[in-house]
Amino acid sequence: MLQAGRARAIGVSNFSPDYVRRLLGHATVVSAVNQVELHPYFANATVQAAGKALGILTQGWSPIGGIHRYRPADAGDVLKNPVITALAAKYGKTPVQVVLRRHLDEGRSALPKSVTRPGSPRTSTSSASRSSPGSQ
Repeated sequence: MLQAGRARAIGVSNFSPDYVRRLLGHATVVSAVNQVELHPYFANATVQAAGKALGILTQGWSPIGGIHRYRPADAGDVLKNPVITALAAKYGKTPVQVVLRRHLDEGRSALPKSVTRPGSPRTSTSSASRSSPGSQ
């Protein structure tokens, strides 16, 4: 795809440093990005260090806390972490902005997960939300 001009870059997802090195032993092109789980409660430091050494951008999926935001029995909601909320208050930002800024300041790309909760306007099944203009 890359050689045919149908893609400008290629990447991998969830590759450990060992897998990345093995891939580089066979590939003719270095991956532009390695998308991995990465958030304040999971730094994935070895993956980040290997990516940096190999010139591969680390991109975090669920960068604002992953499953920890939805399972309070775990480490807790990242956005309620006292350090993060204190920084947010200090700089007049939201906790999400603080977390995402940290990713950017440390040279990572971040892909926040979008969650639509049941009953929100986007998931409503009422007749008003299903009707199209002019169908009344």
